[in-house]
Amino acid sequence: VYQKFSTNQMVGVLRLLKTIVGREPKRSGYGIRDTWNQTRDLLPFENGILRLSDRVLLSHAPEFMFNWTLPYQYEPAATCPVIKMVIENISGKDLSTQQTLLAFLAAVMLGMPDVQKYLEIIGKPGTGKSTFLKIAKDLVGDVNTVTTSMRQLHENRFETANFYGKRLAIIPDADQWGGSVEVLKNI
Repeated sequence: VYQKFSTNQMVGVLRLLKTIVGREPKRSGYGIRDTWNQTRDLLPFENGILRLSDRVLLSHAPEFMFNWTLPYQYEPAATCPVIKMVIENISGKDLSTQQTLLAFLAAVMLGMPDVQKYLEIIGKPGTGKSTFLKIAKDLVGDVNTVTTSMRQLHENRFETANFYGKRLAIIPDADQWGGSVEVLKNI
């Protein structure tokens, strides 16, 4: 049910947020700008906040103000030989393609808002396209991923709201879409 709120009610909500959360949202024009932690040097895991510059795992604390987390624990000694093997197979052992795929995964994981990231995967059935998408989705977790279709993007004016705060957007089988791609280009 849609409900209108007065200015006084909105000011009250802002004061409540300031009191409870211990921070004041930043005003930007007529709206409020997101001030949750977007620091590129910090990466939230279930067991702490990894400072990337020196690989130190910090304890979770309110001052970090993350509104998302990766869905697994940071393990400094962990390796991923199966993932490496899958990426080698997908790339046909082409080093340049492997580096591109790994760079894309890193950019998705780190967010990197200053870098526009778009990866179109094409190929014959059974070449690893869906497997790579599953790796990307597992890397950031279901809660940090949105899956949609070109039809939904084109026909549902609220569909792009689902992208807010997500690390990864997946649009499977986009080649079957014959309509406009303006919404995709705007994203």
